[in-house]
Amino acid sequence: MKEKIYSMHETATDKDGLKHEVMIVGICKQQKEWNRVYKTVQVPVNENKSVDGQLSFLKPSTTRNLKYGFAICHSDDTFNEEVGKELALKRAKTSPMGELETKYITTLCPDQINLILYGELRHIINNIDKYIKKND
Repeated sequence: MKEKIYSMHETATDKDGLKHEVMIVGICKQQKEWNRVYKTVQVPVNENKSVDGQLSFLKPSTTRNLKYGFAICHSDDTFNEEVGKELALKRAKTSPMGELETKYITTLCPDQINLILYGELRHIINNIDKYIKKND
């Protein structure tokens, strides 16, 4: 099974003008699965007669899975990219923000994964006040 990690971060400003660094991490796994396929075929018995038979074989298919998670650095803390990446990665593995799976080899390619992560990152940044809790 192949696994690749994608990450990006950007700064968000909340309604009070405080800046928070947002990190998003995606884990893409690609694996090959073998599926049993059955086909009905005509099996010749002699020159004048044939009977129905069943052909069974294994057919490979590739599956890609993307899970992603995020981490937000508090405005009072100093942002550390490695710590943010580690926290977001842990969240992606244990309680992902989102998960996608496909059996089509043309989807979930690196450009598409970056686009998905960027869209999620922009959503968090544009709605940062919904993602952070203020202690009044």
